[in-house]
Amino acid sequence: MGQAEQINQAYPRAGMALSREIVRVANRVGAHPFDLANLINHESAGTFSPSVKNPNSSATGLIQFMAATARGMGTSTAKLARMGKVEQMKWVEKYLARKTRIAPLNTVHALFMAVFYPKAMRWSLDHDFPARVQRANPGTFKVRDYVAHALKNAKLPSSVDVGAAPLTTLPFGIAKRLAKTTPTWMLILFPVVGALVLGLLLVGRRRPRRPTPPE
Repeated sequence: MGQAEQINQAYPRAGMALSREIVRVANRVGAHPFDLANLINHESAGTFSPSVKNPNSSATGLIQFMAATARGMGTSTAKLARMGKVEQMKWVEKYLARKTRIAPLNTVHALFMAVFYPKAMRWSLDHDFPARVQRANPGTFKVRDYVAHALKNAKLPSSVDVGAAPLTTLPFGIAKRLAKTTPTWMLILFPVVGALVLGLLLVGRRRPRRPTPPE
């Protein structure tokens, strides 16, 4: 099962057309498709609707574009709300591509911070938000607090790093079970140990054999 099919299976409201577009955009901006799908699920409150609006602000659409952000990209939240899902993803790509100038999007927190608080894209998970951000978002003191909150209703396994995430190569059902039952440190340790074992095997193969002494 391909990544688009897995996204559509996890989030039926997305639909296959949007799921394929999520994969395309994620690959273009250097993010993992599952991370982008989980982000859109969180930002759109599970609706995957291009017109969904935050009742307390101007935030609109799949990644909740603010009015000022939309204007800065040459559009408006009203125009974005009238777009279809796939069409709006072009603006998601445009927005995220700009944020890659700050930091790569190959980690969950960099991708999520690109939408929530771009200044934090290079911060560690344990970095504290400014007091005003904490006041506006009760319970969100550090970057990891926001990421944990955003992934609370995620239905796809999230990667720590695209280049080292073991879950992304597993079938969806197995990966999902592992994500829920396996401690994070083990998920990180497995590929490291595997690489060390492989390296030792390769070294062993290259080591020349001692010649057999003549009788």
